[in-house]
Amino acid sequence: MFEKFMATTNQYMEVNNQFMRKMDAALQDQSAAIKNLETQMGQMTISITVSKESAPTSEDEIVEQTKQTTEDVAKKSSNTSRVTATNSINPHKPAIPFPQRLKKHKLDQQDSKFLEVFKKLHINILFAEAIV
Repeated sequence: MFEKFMATTNQYMEVNNQFMRKMDAALQDQSAAIKNLETQMGQMTISITVSKESAPTSEDEIVEQTKQTTEDVAKKSSNTSRVTATNSINPHKPAIPFPQRLKKHKLDQQDSKFLEVFKKLHINILFAEAIV
């Protein structure tokens, strides 16, 4: 009877180990997919900012800028991976005691920036046109 119990327990453990291996592989795949998406988003933002600054006129310039931004993103991602590796060594940082206080300060700063931009904004629309 004990041997039968041990055999079924071993079977359950083997099934559990297989499941754990599958989940580990799936997690690694998802991590790789997320990293790829991050690099693609970085490339897209860089290409958007570059295209706003100077729009290329020929296909050769587009290819050249794409290669350049890809290299820049690769350099940045390698630098950030080094930084995260060094940051993971740091000891635990305690939580902020009253985070809502800092959030209020941040919102006040954002409001002041918004008001500054709004003061600089000049709109020249007639009142009658604004109503219609």
